[in-house]
Amino acid sequence: MSLPIPDNVSDVILIIIFLIPGYFSLRIFRYLAYWKEELSEFDVSLLSILFSGLIYISVALFINQQSIDEFKKILLMPINLIYIIGFTFLIGIIPGYIIRKLKERKHEIFFDVWEAVLNRSIETNERTWVLIYTQDNKEYKGYIHMYENKNENKDITLKNPLMIIRDDDFYIKNEVEMGDEIFFKESDISRIVFIQ
Repeated sequence: MSLPIPDNVSDVILIIIFLIPGYFSLRIFRYLAYWKEELSEFDVSLLSILFSGLIYISVALFINQQSIDEFKKILLMPINLIYIIGFTFLIGIIPGYIIRKLKERKHEIFFDVWEAVLNRSIETNERTWVLIYTQDNKEYKGYIHMYENKNENKDITLKNPLMIIRDDDFYIKNEVEMGDEIFFKESDISRIVFIQ
């Protein structure tokens, strides 16, 4: 099944105007949601149409425009272009940020530390801040400076580590500096929690 070819140039321009906001919104969404998976051109086009639809429906509801023909006539008015740009960002940012936060919460782990560290480090180039709970019931905070996940050599080095001292109600009582860095082997760690 082939798509119908528009009769005139204005229809082509309207189709391009329709798709561009969705494409940019999709890019924003993918960036914020850590969506690194490659998409085919067909998938990108389909998702761009979906995001564009959401953008234009949002703009139409915002300006209380219920007729498609009337909306096409006023689409290129400067104020409506501002609304389209605004909703392009909102439709990309809000769900992207929500997905990002949901993914980050999934990184609070009680199982394979190194798999999670590897996944997190691949997803972002930012410093990865963690709380490490040790087998001897101590708690350390710092950012991951180095890690190794090769056969038997599994370890993590925290940069600028702090040992967290808590009171009986689990409130932080003190944070003790532990030097420039601290080294943990797999057998030292009972749990790791990723933090912002």
